[in-house]
Amino acid sequence: MMNGRSVVFLFRVDDIFENITMISERLLSTGEVQTISVEFEELQVRFTVNMDSRIYDIDRLESFNGFTGPLVLGALPNSMAVVNLEARTGMVGCITMIKVNGNLIDLRKYVGDIRRRQSSPGVRTGCRHSCDPNPCLFGGTCVDNWEEYTCACADPTAQSGQHCENNINLDAATFLTEDAFLLFEESQNSVLHAGIRFGFRTVETDFVLIYAHDHVNNFVQFEVRDGLGLSVRFNLGDKITEVTVMATGISSGEWVDVVMSRSDNYLNIAANKTTKTVFTPVNLLSDYGQNPFPGFSESIKPERPVAPPPQRTRVYVGGVPASMSTSRPGLLGCIRGLKIGENDVKSLASVAEKTDGVTSGCQGKCDAGPCNHGGLCKEQWTAFTCDCNDTSYTGSTCNEDVGSTFSGNTVIHHHANPTVNSYNASLAFVSRQAGVLFHLSSYRSSNAVIISLLSTGQLQLLVDHGSEKDTINTNGSFSDGVRHYIRFQGSRDSVAIQVDDLDEMTSTIPAHVMFNEFDVAQIGGFVKTDTHVHLDHFTNFTGCMAGVEINGLRPLEILFDSKLDSLRNVVTISGQDNRTTCPGVAPRDLDEVFTFPPWNVGPADTETYSAQAQRGGSSAAAVAVSLCAVVVAVTIGVVCIGRRYRRKKRGGRFVPKKGNAAEMEKLSKPEAGYNEADGEYRPKNTSTIKTNGENSVIKDDDEKHQLKHLTFKRLPALRDDPDDSSSDSSPENCRKHPAVYELDDIDEVPELEWDPQGEKARKQEDDYYEDDILALPVVKAIRAGEMYDRQQGGGGQYVHPQSHSTPIKGRGRQGNATVDQTLPDPQVNEDQEGKGTVETPMKSYGHSFV
Repeated sequence: MMNGRSVVFLFRVDDIFENITMISERLLSTGEVQTISVEFEELQVRFTVNMDSRIYDIDRLESFNGFTGPLVLGALPNSMAVVNLEARTGMVGCITMIKVNGNLIDLRKYVGDIRRRQSSPGVRTGCRHSCDPNPCLFGGTCVDNWEEYTCACADPTAQSGQHCENNINLDAATFLTEDAFLLFEESQNSVLHAGIRFGFRTVETDFVLIYAHDHVNNFVQFEVRDGLGLSVRFNLGDKITEVTVMATGISSGEWVDVVMSRSDNYLNIAANKTTKTVFTPVNLLSDYGQNPFPGFSESIKPERPVAPPPQRTRVYVGGVPASMSTSRPGLLGCIRGLKIGENDVKSLASVAEKTDGVTSGCQGKCDAGPCNHGGLCKEQWTAFTCDCNDTSYTGSTCNEDVGSTFSGNTVIHHHANPTVNSYNASLAFVSRQAGVLFHLSSYRSSNAVIISLLSTGQLQLLVDHGSEKDTINTNGSFSDGVRHYIRFQGSRDSVAIQVDDLDEMTSTIPAHVMFNEFDVAQIGGFVKTDTHVHLDHFTNFTGCMAGVEINGLRPLEILFDSKLDSLRNVVTISGQDNRTTCPGVAPRDLDEVFTFPPWNVGPADTETYSAQAQRGGSSAAAVAVSLCAVVVAVTIGVVCIGRRYRRKKRGGRFVPKKGNAAEMEKLSKPEAGYNEADGEYRPKNTSTIKTNGENSVIKDDDEKHQLKHLTFKRLPALRDDPDDSSSDSSPENCRKHPAVYELDDIDEVPELEWDPQGEKARKQEDDYYEDDILALPVVKAIRAGEMYDRQQGGGGQYVHPQSHSTPIKGRGRQGNATVDQTLPDPQVNEDQEGKGTVETPMKSYGHSFV
């Protein structure tokens, strides 16, 4: 193998070396199993690498003996010199499943046998990867070198060791207040000229992460402004420079890893794999001054006494003390894995334990997922809040459900604010019947907005503006007894509806439909008035409804909560007040994959249920359907029995029809499934049968070069009695068609037609009928050289003058005559051991084969 992709086959034909190079589309040195094979016949050699093959043609005058010498694996010994061999080193890897002429070689017998020179040192049994199982920790990737392995750590800036076991990201601190911070004092100023790495997580958008400065006012600071990116400010001499990395997910609550590295000529900053590089030399101040950066604004300004402070470098983490002048709050969140320079790792957890407002570790309150039903958890590090919008639930953890049952005569009225120019409504419902869910109307006009569940299961949004109507019908069926959630938005020129998590559907409405004209929103239907006579074809809602919200108000909570009596003039009810909780079953997965049940599972268990009828019409319909099914079944049975009886009584038979070679040719190519054109089933069987003449057994597909494959194909279709108009053998009635096949080796098979003058008397009915299936003639299979013996029991049979190891005998009738058909002589192939394989054409009849 060369270059990880090329496999070179070097071989000799006569005394000339030839080679074939095959280049694989995929890399062959990935540690995965690759397959290589070499096969040869008299005039061809086929070379295969995985699924790719090349064929080399051999001239009749040439000689190829590729498998007469010793088999050497892995490398060539020094005693074997091969010209034109580019690869000079042996293989480092694994070789398995060696087969020669179909025989599996047990390599274990040869490994370690150095004394007889059947194996060299450095070879062991088995094929186990050094990386199995993966020894690398914290997501590290194992690089397999067979004799050994190396670990490529997922984050080399934070992880080290042979197995990436040293992970500084495990060291973390949580900042619980904006004025909390950690302080590290350094004798060196490596943070200013070498670099720093750390990680943070928060949901805040404005905060200070790290501020470091030395005794002469050189500084570097990391901060986030408006959640738009990470800003790094530092000084170049007496000037201040800022670099911003627009990394994503800064305030998402997920970890953001930051690495800043400095050299003499550049500064590189990376945040969440977003990198920015500034080509500028390090330029630090060397003299102290109280105003070191004239003309520049400092967002963090430490105290600067008149006398120079002692030589030191201070690193503030998570914020800065109140004595520093700053407009930036500290971090509410976590910082982990702080390393200054190449090797100076700071212990955040140990310092945090000694600092107020900071705790060791990083366990957010939202990490446990306290919000239910899809509520959004907002992290506050000391607490959390759940945003229950778009869930139809309420409560601190989105687990409270305020609902009501509707029986078709209950309507809740929400008196609208006439100054509102838009409408936002949402609700959850469970139902199996059609009905109106939401009705927005006006006492002054016939304009209306209606959300209803149709009899088809679809949801419909109807905007009625007098002379015209606009509708939106959603996809899918929602009258399935499962909880669904609807969101509706109406504005000056459009309306939109969304169900569950499906795509929102929007429609444009005329400009003269003003939402501030609507006076009342009705939930569960409507109370019919003269103004709304055009709504007579709608029915009120029957089912359960919960989480109703209209422009920020929750009518059901107002209706059921006595603490909200002051709003009772806003919400009224017509009909019965039934507070409940709706079923909390989640909407079904529209992408669910259904599979067929297992075949032949046996008869189904039958259980009888009885219940009081709800409607008389439904019971009557069920009885009628059952009676119809019984009548149809009896009719089909009578037709099939009568058809068999008529044919038996009249004595009709199928007899061979001559000619029609075109149909024979068409039917010699089997097709799967039922063919409506000729009304018969086509076979899917492509099995092969091979007979060994020595021991009369059916063998596996191990010796393809010694056995002949016999493929079955369909016999011509049977034609019904033209005089029998009631005869119908289509699958719609009897659903039974015999599967009859013949061998490719039989060239002529008679087509059958109806003979009404056939023999009426039958000695054995089972010879011609079985389970109402038409009888088929059985063609007798006779070996070449056999003789007919009429003295065997009066019926006669064929016998062979010589003894065969696998005699094949056949009996049968065709019409009124016994069929005598002689098959070709058996052919005997001899293998290398001199054992003969008898290949005899065979026939099979019926539905199954053995």
